[in-house]
Amino acid sequence: MSREDMMRILRLHPRVVDVRPSEDNNLGLITVLFDDGTSSGINPEMANPLTADESEEDRIARIHRTLDVMKANGKTSDQLSLQDVVPLVRSADYFAPRPDNAAPSVVAWLTDFIGLGLAIDEPDLLRIINDSQMPEQHDHFDDLQFQSQAIENLRTMAGNMTFSEIGLGPDVLVLDNPDGNEAAWFADVKTMESLLFHLWTQTDTYWVVIPARRSQLFLVNSETDQWDALLDLLTPAIDAHDGIHPVPHLIVDDHWVVKLPPRDTELGMKLRMLELQAQHRLHSAIQSVMQEHSEVFLATFEVRGLNDDVISTAIVAETMDETSVPSTDMLVFAREDNTIYLVPSDKVLNEFPHLVREHPNFHPPRWIIARPSDEDYTKLSALSIM
Repeated sequence: MSREDMMRILRLHPRVVDVRPSEDNNLGLITVLFDDGTSSGINPEMANPLTADESEEDRIARIHRTLDVMKANGKTSDQLSLQDVVPLVRSADYFAPRPDNAAPSVVAWLTDFIGLGLAIDEPDLLRIINDSQMPEQHDHFDDLQFQSQAIENLRTMAGNMTFSEIGLGPDVLVLDNPDGNEAAWFADVKTMESLLFHLWTQTDTYWVVIPARRSQLFLVNSETDQWDALLDLLTPAIDAHDGIHPVPHLIVDDHWVVKLPPRDTELGMKLRMLELQAQHRLHSAIQSVMQEHSEVFLATFEVRGLNDDVISTAIVAETMDETSVPSTDMLVFAREDNTIYLVPSDKVLNEFPHLVREHPNFHPPRWIIARPSDEDYTKLSALSIM
């Protein structure tokens, strides 16, 4: 995006009276003058879309929220009252690193696909906390404190958790509060675990939690007969700008895990397809943001049929010295002579440790696979299911 485009968006803010290039051209900032005479510098690269599917409306709203934070709290992080934060539950691509340090700060990963950020909930605005507004050199223990503070504030602000039916009977419920940020409860594992246990005692069946959208956190009886109708609501959330990860989750050992029915059932296959579609969208969004900043080629997350099943794959080409692959069911090793080996990913990770290393700073996780030797290819051939 151009500087002129950023300046246009800044001028749309009701409290902005003037926008001009910064006097210090070396910084490349844009100076914003507010109606009370104060000013702030803003990086024009913030005008770049935060995610691949971010709409023009959301882009403008995000930039204006940043201006609101600057206006209310000044330019330094120590002036921002981080004691007032609440949980911000979003899909992993929402927190993708950005060169201008303007990405929302993530303090925890609730799953491989869902991150926990921070926000300040005001009457008419949810102020997102960016990396630039966090204390300098905050570490893991600081982030744990912010996480605990946010959950405590959520409980205090929201009071009693409330939920209601959505027209699909008593087996499909949705959280009602806090308005516009209902998905925040997904961060409160203890409270959600107590709620799921209570629902189980009432029905003698287990319930799942589906973080579909920022304002749509479903509680679903696993034995409901309304799954088809519910899928009609969940599928559009995959590509929605406010979608999170609309698949069923359970809490196991204090952590969220995806819980699907067996894949040899009709419902299991439908939910498996929903999961793969959600993963594909998220991986594609991350790849579009990160490829130009990665020194290693990022392989694409692909979905394909295999016998009566549907699996995820990524291609490791012999022409590449190294390939970064997402977490998939299978890895495809493609040789220059067009020979193809389809190998279960867990076997590659476990039996070829000399080829594999973790790709740092990626969510969902990725692994960097070095080009196999001829001896490695011989072993891969033995493990191939094709």
